[in-house]
Amino acid sequence: MNPQLFKKKHIDRLGVQYKNFENIFHPLKDIYFFCKNLESQIFLGNPAFIQMCGKKDELDVIGKSDYDFFPQHLVQGYILDDQKVISTNKTMQNKIELVSDLKESLKWFITTKAPLYDKRGKIMGTMGTTRDMQITAEQIRPFEKMSKAIEHIHDNYANPIEIKNIAKEVHLSVSQFERNFKKVFKTSPLKYIQKVRLDIAIQKIIDTNRSISEIALESGFYDHSHFCHYFKKQTELSPLNYRKKLHKIHRFNK
Repeated sequence: MNPQLFKKKHIDRLGVQYKNFENIFHPLKDIYFFCKNLESQIFLGNPAFIQMCGKKDELDVIGKSDYDFFPQHLVQGYILDDQKVISTNKTMQNKIELVSDLKESLKWFITTKAPLYDKRGKIMGTMGTTRDMQITAEQIRPFEKMSKAIEHIHDNYANPIEIKNIAKEVHLSVSQFERNFKKVFKTSPLKYIQKVRLDIAIQKIIDTNRSISEIALESGFYDHSHFCHYFKKQTELSPLNYRKKLHKIHRFNK
């Protein structure tokens, strides 16, 4: 569909909300604002977001998905968040994550996503903001102190990880580390480890034809049953049904 028609179709459903979004988010330079439909296709973005996608014209982004602009292994996590917000009808607030920019360097971002409703009150997708945490040194300092811990988790997710070993990486006792980690990331180290493993598993589910049991072990889960239980708790879908759904969305966005 023509990008202009695609945008108009969705904006018509938004009604007066569109002008509110434009007035609030269009001038902002350090906050990236976007709206997506139920298939995670972008139909609205402020200039900062368009630039983040590596484009100058909004029409080069409209009707496309994150798959067109960002590394695939990261996009799977973005779409998982989109679908979770839609299926649960709940806002995802202030998710702090390492993401890759267009130069493929890692940066800290903080993202919030919420259900987006049309003028009749029916959910039509997601709206969100994300912000580069490296813009101010004061904001990023606590995260930099934990960078070695994060690297340790990402390097060793497939193996058993002991909290005491991560704590040593940042020269803290276990209790100090757990307390500081939760203060910075708003989650416990164990929950963060499980989230990393889940993201890796999702990447493998989409990118490979490996069995669910193989993926579970390769991603650091100790057995098939535990993995499937945790996966369904987080996504509300079984791993196999999730694979089918994401393949469908990916094909739709090609």
